[in-house]
Amino acid sequence: MEEIGIKILDLLLFPESYHKLKEESSEFTKANILGDVLKGLLHNNYVQALIEDEVGNLKPSLGFDSDRLQDYHFQITSKGLKEIS
Repeated sequence: MEEIGIKILDLLLFPESYHKLKEESSEFTKANILGDVLKGLLHNNYVQALIEDEVGNLKPSLGFDSDRLQDYHFQITSKGLKEIS
């Protein structure tokens, strides 16, 4: 896995919104690259996409719209944890 993917996984131990993740990763990547890396991490099941329900609780998203990253929160999966340990 590339170094940037590992850095992003390190930021996702707790659920993070796309906007917060973009802020926290701005020192080592650009926003368009962040989106591409996130899509790859999602594809490889290292990260899960979460959506907010009516009362503000986060739950796993059944589907994922890669053009609307700002609508999701992201969190590392157990497979992602194994990858960075």
